[in-house]
Amino acid sequence: MRETRVLLVLLWFFCSYAPSSFCANVTYDHRALVIDGKRRVLLSGSIHYPRSTPEMWPDLIQKSKDGGLDVIETYVFWNLHEPVRGQYTFEGRADLVKFVKAVAAAGLYVHLRIGPYACAEWNYGGFPLWLHFIPGIQFRTDNEPFKAEMKRFTAKIVDMMKQQNLYASQGGPIILSQVENEYGNIDAAYGPAAKSYINWAASMATSLDTGVPWVMCQQADAPDPIINTCNGFYCDQFTPNSNAKPKMWTENWSGWFLSFGGAVPYRPAEDLAFAVARFYQRGGTFQNYYMYHGGTNFDRSTGGPFISTSYDYDSPIDEYGIIRQPKWGHLKDLHKAIKLCEEALIATDPTITTPGPNIENVYEIPSFCPEKCLEKCGDPLDHCQFVIRFPWLLLPTHFRESFFINCGKTLLSDGAGLFFSGLILVLYAIEKHNVCGLVNNPISLKIWGEEHEWLVARIKYLTFRANYPEDLVAVYKTGTVCAAFLANIATSDATVTFNGNSYQLPAWSVSILPDCKNVVLNTAKINSASTTSSFTTESLKQEVGSLEDSISGWSWISEPVGISKADSFTKYGLLEQINTTADRSDYLWYSLSINIEDDAGPQPVLHIESLGHALHAFINGKLAGSGTGNSGKAKVSADIPIPLVVGKNTIDLLSLTVGLQNYGAFFDTWGAGITGPVILRGLKNGSTIDLSSQEWTYQVGLKHEDLGPSSGSSGQWNSKSTLPTNQPLTWYKTNFATPSGSIPVAIDFTGMGKGEAWVNGQSIGRYWPTYISPKGGCTDSCNYRGAYSSSKCLKNCGKPSQTLYHVPRSWLRPDSNTLVLFEENGGNPTPISFATKQIESLCSHVSESHPPPVDSWDSDTKSGRKVGPVLSLECPYPNQVISSIKFASFGTPQGTCGNFKHGRCTSNKALSIVHKACIGSSNCRIEVSINSFGDPCKGVVKSLAVEASCA
Repeated sequence: MRETRVLLVLLWFFCSYAPSSFCANVTYDHRALVIDGKRRVLLSGSIHYPRSTPEMWPDLIQKSKDGGLDVIETYVFWNLHEPVRGQYTFEGRADLVKFVKAVAAAGLYVHLRIGPYACAEWNYGGFPLWLHFIPGIQFRTDNEPFKAEMKRFTAKIVDMMKQQNLYASQGGPIILSQVENEYGNIDAAYGPAAKSYINWAASMATSLDTGVPWVMCQQADAPDPIINTCNGFYCDQFTPNSNAKPKMWTENWSGWFLSFGGAVPYRPAEDLAFAVARFYQRGGTFQNYYMYHGGTNFDRSTGGPFISTSYDYDSPIDEYGIIRQPKWGHLKDLHKAIKLCEEALIATDPTITTPGPNIENVYEIPSFCPEKCLEKCGDPLDHCQFVIRFPWLLLPTHFRESFFINCGKTLLSDGAGLFFSGLILVLYAIEKHNVCGLVNNPISLKIWGEEHEWLVARIKYLTFRANYPEDLVAVYKTGTVCAAFLANIATSDATVTFNGNSYQLPAWSVSILPDCKNVVLNTAKINSASTTSSFTTESLKQEVGSLEDSISGWSWISEPVGISKADSFTKYGLLEQINTTADRSDYLWYSLSINIEDDAGPQPVLHIESLGHALHAFINGKLAGSGTGNSGKAKVSADIPIPLVVGKNTIDLLSLTVGLQNYGAFFDTWGAGITGPVILRGLKNGSTIDLSSQEWTYQVGLKHEDLGPSSGSSGQWNSKSTLPTNQPLTWYKTNFATPSGSIPVAIDFTGMGKGEAWVNGQSIGRYWPTYISPKGGCTDSCNYRGAYSSSKCLKNCGKPSQTLYHVPRSWLRPDSNTLVLFEENGGNPTPISFATKQIESLCSHVSESHPPPVDSWDSDTKSGRKVGPVLSLECPYPNQVISSIKFASFGTPQGTCGNFKHGRCTSNKALSIVHKACIGSSNCRIEVSINSFGDPCKGVVKSLAVEASCA
């Protein structure tokens, strides 16, 4: 008892004198996280510290706070911090403690997702490669070697945080930690050992005594006291596995990742806001945007494979740290609206009602054919959807966007409606006669025609939902406190009567009523301004005299073809690449000599099979051909015509990886490289030679990787002869001056092929501007109405996936800078230029039916004065003013920012009124009302559209 009193006194003393203002007791109940005895409604956003720089962190965190966030969420990346077993890195972009303290300094909380498996489209899912080579190890299962390493690293991170007093219980900002990650998606593949592993992981985590709750995402059987949470585009239907746990959403995907060879995905702000509002409407109290700032995959940190260097993710704050409008602003308004409801949200559970007869009819069908349910929808089933709930679902993240199901007959083909909500797969317009066969029968998921055994699942439940115009009312009421959410989850507009009042609900939207009477925000009606931007390019300003002997301003080194290093070795047969290189390099040379005694024939062909991700074939020192996989199919099968001579011929195959697999059951065993067969075909008389089992010579990496040209310091650079261009395996170097100003900088690699780039010795990542996205799949505009999927809204089709590559300003020196490139395919570095992102236009489009600005709620309710809709503009940068009005129309204007046009009716006063209100000011507000502009068309809902520019 005496010891207990001493501990309490010490705790009181520490909390009283802790330097942070957070010292808090964090628990939870069925409604919410409870901080110092008070339930909290929390809004969170993911920022991954190594995907930006320490110099960027304070600004990113402040913009997150300004956007209405309470919490910053981040993974911890094991392979970043422990690249060699027992040797740790916590400096620079890896300075986790500094990042957590920066969040605390801004007055925000932290959710630390230790994992230590991260996924995150990060190389090898965040696991260090040395882990793979521990004898007897098997990842993420009840395996003693793995559990020992996982516990050691997790304890290391927890101890670091404790030493710096960073847990809330110590006065720090960390209110949550996560162990494991999305294991429930794949745990069935591990059999009974999965359950014992997850129980062990939970016990291990809680034994570390952090003083804050732990979560497991996508883990329906997470044992107490671990909170199981949801990840997905929509989580409103998610229910935790215990009535004692709160409903939490750890990953609301704000967009999607970009793959080399893919179009650029984006998610409309209206749909993202709809998903968030639906979650809080249906009882959620903690939601996190994945990502709020995506950032950049510097170095060789990308996973996938084929994940691009940009990890922009269509986040509210873009890759460069610039606010993305209107997404950031619309979500900021949403957050304010939700916070206006917080007192009601934390006081009680929602009462959910349906004001109409055809509202969200859901039938759980465990064992019988749902023919009667189908009759409710009519035939054909154009307005039906079927929700299939799998007991488990393994679907690698880069496969989620497109696949079909085969169950005797094709039920869903590419391009049909598809989306994920947690572990729920929703299929649209399935043929009626095939539905019965789904229930309690195994099906297999086929991805791009390749059947994967580990994707076989057995459907346990089939849910039918009639997709009529649907609306839903959720009311939080206790005593005098009342808040309501009115939802229309159909794709057509609806009118809802609630508490005797009539409300117009646009399709696929939620209206929020903090007082159960007045609408403060509708998710489909954006009050925030939007912007259009473009990149302005300027040539590299090379330093005078820095490369005096070079006419072009560039020097170069030719990388030898084939074996050139002393540590090469020979083996019979073809070796898997990852086990051979341990990911020390993207590259592995396979070299072989063969003798051709007489004429080889008219056209020999070298057939090569590789696990991926790409390869180049050199014959007698010359490039003969290449093969490349893609994000959907990493494997390469290439038939390359080759020239052979009589006598000795050298075959040099360069295999390369583009980020290691980061998701899936047993992903660490999937492998890469040329594993064969390698067959020489088309020889004289039609003969073939299988080269697979012959003696090959191997070299890990490139010769000049070891010599350090990435820093530009090697003395072997050639600048005296003509610059070689469009030659494979070439290193290039130039010196350049820092671009003026403070706007974020990118390098435009147009003209180059594929490789990696370094600025002042820092890798800005892999570049690949020649990998073109498919021509189809993009639309001029994306309809936010209806369920979102990662392939629904695409842009940049038929163009390079990525040409611009971020160079953090903090990596540039004020005087001299060095750019080094390794060009793998062949390119011309002379067109390379800098690009800076410029805001071209500032726009807003607000109608008479829009709610007033959220900021006016308090003053409006206190004064009793009714405020109408307002159009607001504010220049994006300090010291700017609105310099011109490019377009202004009050009436029925059409189009989007940069493409507005007048409608059938327009007020002739609009331009002069907007000009007078805005020109010369950094911001302006204009009432959207016929009182201001007159009534150009009576009986029609009118709107005001404005496009302006700032200078």
